[in-house]
Amino acid sequence: MEKATNEILQQLLQGSQSELERLLPQLHPRAFSEYLNALSEARGMSKAEVIRESGIPRTYAYQLFQGTRVPSRDKVLTLAIVLRCTIEECDRLLTLAAHQRLYAKDPRDALILFSLNRRESLDKIEERLNAYGMALLRNYE
Repeated sequence: MEKATNEILQQLLQGSQSELERLLPQLHPRAFSEYLNALSEARGMSKAEVIRESGIPRTYAYQLFQGTRVPSRDKVLTLAIVLRCTIEECDRLLTLAAHQRLYAKDPRDALILFSLNRRESLDKIEERLNAYGMALLRNYE
């Protein structure tokens, strides 16, 4: 089982050189695609289901699952919503894709945080974004 970040941090801050040497080999940065696949599996959703519900073009989406493409922030958010991610899981996906976490003081992010917390559907969130005149998540061509 993977250790929580706070637990590792406490061990590093309170530990000795030997504790550091013991911990370092255990730390492996997780790739976006690895985490995306793990979330999909944990939710019992096939890649095809996630792709269909997200509306992301099929070939591009499979490349995201394979780790050969890096998604835009909106595509990460779309995938997180389709996978019914928690705010923490969504932020982790964003971080792994080298994007900023959701920021409560940003109006669009605040709306997405509000909706994520309520596990609203992608369609419902798009409806809210549209009602407030904000950029939609699914702006694929």
